[in-house]
Amino acid sequence: MKKVNLKNCKQTMKNNIIQSIGGVVVLMYFLMGIPSTQAHMSDIEDSYGNVFSSTTLDIAFTSAQTQTTPSVLTYPGALSTVRVIMVEDKGSVASRYDMSFNFIGGNQALCDNLTLQFIDTSGITYDGQLSNTFVSGSLPGDGISTHLYVVEMSLDQTLANTYEGEHCAFSYEVKAWQDAYYHVGGWTDSEVLTDRVDIAMVPPEVPTSLTILDHNGVDLGCGGVTDNRLITVDWGDSSAPDFDHYDYQNKTGVTIAQPTVSSRTGTIADQDGLYRYRVSAVDINGTASDWTPWCEVTLDRSLISEPGDVVINEIMWMGSSISSADEWIELRNTSSHPIDLSNFVLANAGTSGTDITLPSGATIGVDGYYLISNYSDSDVNSALSVVPQFVTTSISFVNTGEQLTLTDSVGTVLDQTPVGAWPAGTLTTEYHSMERNAVFGDGTVSTNWHSCIDAVCNDTTYWDVEGNNYGTPGLLNHSSNDVSVVAKTDTSDEIL
Repeated sequence: MKKVNLKNCKQTMKNNIIQSIGGVVVLMYFLMGIPSTQAHMSDIEDSYGNVFSSTTLDIAFTSAQTQTTPSVLTYPGALSTVRVIMVEDKGSVASRYDMSFNFIGGNQALCDNLTLQFIDTSGITYDGQLSNTFVSGSLPGDGISTHLYVVEMSLDQTLANTYEGEHCAFSYEVKAWQDAYYHVGGWTDSEVLTDRVDIAMVPPEVPTSLTILDHNGVDLGCGGVTDNRLITVDWGDSSAPDFDHYDYQNKTGVTIAQPTVSSRTGTIADQDGLYRYRVSAVDINGTASDWTPWCEVTLDRSLISEPGDVVINEIMWMGSSISSADEWIELRNTSSHPIDLSNFVLANAGTSGTDITLPSGATIGVDGYYLISNYSDSDVNSALSVVPQFVTTSISFVNTGEQLTLTDSVGTVLDQTPVGAWPAGTLTTEYHSMERNAVFGDGTVSTNWHSCIDAVCNDTTYWDVEGNNYGTPGLLNHSSNDVSVVAKTDTSDEIL
């Protein structure tokens, strides 16, 4: 650039002005004789080589997932969701930004209870409540950098029922400042990303422990058999905090009842066959659990116990060589089907003529035995080597004799022993049980009983030692003095 002497410039301008004034006077004098005159002056200046430049602050805020579809949290299942969001550098000025939460709509309390984790390449940058979200970062102003966050949102499963059917609509707002003017001024840019979380309706858990009880309260399980139409379908209580009722279906698949308690007692149709039941728990919103598996029961009234189906088969009324209280009694199933012995009663078999009631769940198989004793086989007071099915301390027989009566759970008399003295069994230096004949006959008839005297009756199959005790507890009776067997095998009068 050329330098100018300002002093010379000023003097030159002064001389020019004086000269101009003189010229104007002469000109005015000259022109005074001219009627009308106009004069114009102009000046144009040009500038060359100028360069204008500008910078920008610009960010973009996007998500890898569509924002039109809300995240749905379900229970049981997934009470968490993951989003990938990005803060992108679109400008040419280095910037710093803050990200925060804004409530839009739905349930504010739900928003407050949703928790977040923001994770970037450096690790967890925020871990806390959604409504308190605050994340900051910086961008270099290169127009290409991206700050990527993996955002995991979750709800405590204990709150699933509290907020089922509710939603939280919200937005993340990112505001960026020029790096040098962070929070104090300069250029800024703001972007908003909306999102929504829905909590699905939470169904109650499927009821558990579904089972069927017979008319005596005996648990038949699923797949049992009963001879009585009265049953109870039972299951575990629902733990759902918003539980309302159960839907109850029979084999037709139609809901026939909606009980609020976890059992239902009713009568099966008056027709033998297979019946089945299932239940579902329903909450106050009408959301139902899945159905339980079917639980089945077979009604078979041909199984009803008749007199003689179960008999009193053997009695050790005198005790054993170990103890006079080492008494036991054996029942036998003579029918062609298993029998539920629950609540069967042995009248007069207890202390001072009291009754002994068999426990719920007691059963006896086809042609099977059921041994009831005062002591277990391992007790020092017991001579038995056979495990009893029912141990009680209540057995007490009168040595001079008494009549025992066996009844089923509804009081039907199934069998009895004779009135008066015991027709069999001995109490001397040896202890011989009183056994029923192989051909059972009428239990009240003395000749249908015999004493167990065979050597096999003294075997360690039945007793701890081969001592002075004779009997066949829990197993088939054996005695050569069984008149029914002798009569059956006597061929002396057979015609050849």
